[in-house]
Amino acid sequence: MPRDSARLRILAITLASGLSGALLYSHTEGQIAGQPVWLITGGLYAAMIGLCAVVIFRFFPRFGPFLGYTSATRLMLATTCALAPEVAATVTGAPLLNATLIVGGALALQAMVGPPRRSRGIYPARRKLTPGSRPFTGRRTSRPSE
Repeated sequence: MPRDSARLRILAITLASGLSGALLYSHTEGQIAGQPVWLITGGLYAAMIGLCAVVIFRFFPRFGPFLGYTSATRLMLATTCALAPEVAATVTGAPLLNATLIVGGALALQAMVGPPRRSRGIYPARRKLTPGSRPFTGRRTSRPSE
């Protein structure tokens, strides 16, 4: 993957994670250091997940697409929580439920969107013909010696 493409993916994942952190805690009242809670959590989500994205894309690039799926799932969950405060209270109160929904949703999204895998089907794979070999037609081409 070209470096510019990886940087754009990291940026998109970071921004989506920051937005999801802000949306997830948008119903929370109060302030931290004079700033609203949703702003602080959005910044923390963006910083931490952005740092993890940099490490993953640098050292484990095969996990990059899955990181994108988790980011998309996190944003979907956060949007749901912003629209339904009772769901947000349940999700933010149970970190294990939050993680399970995000990773499970990412796995489901990967299964739906991921690259198609070769299916074995009911027919065996075709064997490659080598020079001098003939394809099998189901009929004998020569009579057995008697």
